[in-house]
Amino acid sequence: MLLSRLWHWLRGRPSLDSAPYEELLRRYPSEPEAVFHEFMRRLHEIVFMAAAEFCSRRGVPAVQDKAAELTMSAFESFLPEMGAGEPEMVLRRFAGMIRRTLDDEAFDSIERVYYRHLLLYHLQDDNQRRALEAMFASGLAATAQQIAARLLLPVATVERLLQDGNRELERIRNADFEEAELKLMTDGRLP
Repeated sequence: MLLSRLWHWLRGRPSLDSAPYEELLRRYPSEPEAVFHEFMRRLHEIVFMAAAEFCSRRGVPAVQDKAAELTMSAFESFLPEMGAGEPEMVLRRFAGMIRRTLDDEAFDSIERVYYRHLLLYHLQDDNQRRALEAMFASGLAATAQQIAARLLLPVATVERLLQDGNRELERIRNADFEEAELKLMTDGRLP
């Protein structure tokens, strides 16, 4: 983690859309609205997937509408406590809010991609990050062709970005984080 923080300091302050979650939350006191909107932008689609799973499992009519309502409820309920606690623990704290708003089973349906977000914003290559963001937003279901259409890039480029980005995520995990630190930050659930 120290290497990552040093690297970001040397590069200058990252923009909100590329800042790691820890940095994003450190900026919350001075830019609360912008930080909250960026937090929502990053996680909205996967929280919506969890809410849709929850509604479908419960037989709720108008799944899309109710899922959208529950998604917003999770974010709005988290807002008062967003800046509280350690910035490094924000994903773990928000996971608790998702579980309280929905249930454990709904969160479990997104857990695989949810905690990978912790590593995602440590990527230095913006294109790798954007390609993996799109993949994670789909719950890992998007094809390279779908991501290429979304990002307006050639399919071969997206395939390379995904491959290189995943390799870099593993390198970041092994080089920038201690295992105990990751377990604490992700409740021991980072795959």
